[in-house]
Amino acid sequence: MKKLLLTLLTLLSLQLQAQCWKKISGGGTHTIAIKDDGTLWAWGLNNSGQLGNGTLENKNIPVQIGTDTDWVIISSGFKTNAAIKANGTLWAWGINLDGQISGGQTYQNIPAQIGTDNNWKTVECPGRHILAIKNNGTLWTWGYNAYGQLGLNTTETTNTPTQVGTATDWKEISGGAYFTLALKQNGTLWSCGANDGGLGINTQELFVTTFTQIGTDNDWKTMSAGYYHALGVKNNGSLWAWGDHTYGRLGDNSGATYRYSPVNISTDNWINVYADFMSNYGIKSDGTLWKWGTGEFSENHEPINSLLAPTKVGQDTNWKQIQVVKDNSVFITKTNNNIFVWGDNKYGELGLGDTNIHPNQTLFGTMCDSTASLNENTLSTISVYPNPTSGLLNLANANNLNIEKLTVIDVTGKTLLEQRNNTSQIDVQHLPAGMYFLEITTGETKQHIKFIKE
Repeated sequence: MKKLLLTLLTLLSLQLQAQCWKKISGGGTHTIAIKDDGTLWAWGLNNSGQLGNGTLENKNIPVQIGTDTDWVIISSGFKTNAAIKANGTLWAWGINLDGQISGGQTYQNIPAQIGTDNNWKTVECPGRHILAIKNNGTLWTWGYNAYGQLGLNTTETTNTPTQVGTATDWKEISGGAYFTLALKQNGTLWSCGANDGGLGINTQELFVTTFTQIGTDNDWKTMSAGYYHALGVKNNGSLWAWGDHTYGRLGDNSGATYRYSPVNISTDNWINVYADFMSNYGIKSDGTLWKWGTGEFSENHEPINSLLAPTKVGQDTNWKQIQVVKDNSVFITKTNNNIFVWGDNKYGELGLGDTNIHPNQTLFGTMCDSTASLNENTLSTISVYPNPTSGLLNLANANNLNIEKLTVIDVTGKTLLEQRNNTSQIDVQHLPAGMYFLEITTGETKQHIKFIKE
């Protein structure tokens, strides 16, 4: 019975993974994503309707949200999500404690449109408050505001998008638990809200209700807000941190409790950083992956040790982009666009068909290569059969594409078999029973299809 159930769950996930993923965002105990065909998917905890599929049932494999095919931007926070469609409209769903989604109900289990405007450019959803920038560069905020995190010079909560000042040069936004960071086009960095040091404005005031510039520097490239701390990268690639130093999450290898202004952590060239509740990940220009803050977690999800300075994760030098780091659940992409996941999975938030902790890197799927999206749509017409298989795995190539190579990969990303001379079928009878990926290479594009070896 268990074998039959595993097979059925896997068969359901085979089609889900046939296409590449364009965007992935994590809310800690659930995950949402957009595929290359513009469809929206979710998995994990669903006790507040955060999966958006009209139910309150948890899912440990991706399930589609509605049937629309025009989703382009997503952001996932604590039990809440926000998304933008290709027509510029803004939508949200999940828990609704502060009316940030719509008035009345305590949760919204399908996407609901926010207002009627159709000129939204980007959105950030930390959870209880939402931040968004319009095409004209104006900044809008709404939701919970007890600490002034909306930047509206008040601590009153508002359930409708409200413009912050009159500036039209906002570029990027990031939200912590109760504070907000915003980057302007001129490279200056601003913050407001609760001040556990995360504001970085060199003050110990409990909260600040208007956006205040962090220092005087105008060479900030990007930033990432954790729950009570923040990371920033400057144009020269240097890494900076500020805020609450519990668990060593600032990475400055000191015993300081708080840092009220940015401190330089590294002068190396950092291309991508992601701040979470207790830990952080970063990728350097040499393709290496680094972690600091909480190091390992117990089976009871409690932190075991701390990394007081950035510490290299493995020896690989082909890491490309951090997609998600939320509550010790990790999605990170390599330069070949393979997405690897690991960490906490109590509610199935890794989307692997189980609720087991995954301490080791496990292949999840493929991230779309934006430079080859048209080819990937064509490549997705390839399918395999029979699946599950006990021996030969055949390819159905509807468009007669020129397949150059077939590669069998296990769930850890290890290459087990490579074949070039015959691209219509591959013999996998010697493989142990289990789940694998078939990587299909044609030109500069690749597709990964899950299959089961019986």
